[in-house]
Amino acid sequence: MCRTGTQWHNLSGEFPYRQIVYYYFNKWKKNGFFEEVMRKVVRKQRMRQDRNYAPSVSAIDSRV
Repeated sequence: MCRTGTQWHNLSGEFPYRQIVYYYFNKWKKNGFFEEVMRKVVRKQRMRQDRNYAPSVSAIDSRV
């Protein structure tokens, strides 16, 4: 990964053919699968830390 980044044509041999991997990645990205998983992971981690599952404050940095 350090040598090539995350280029599709350099996927490890343990993965299926790169076009199949890309198909599912793109499908899950479009239907919000990754956002849903991350939301659940964050909730679970916050509850594990004995905090409210939903953050009560957020910060936005508009510097570019």
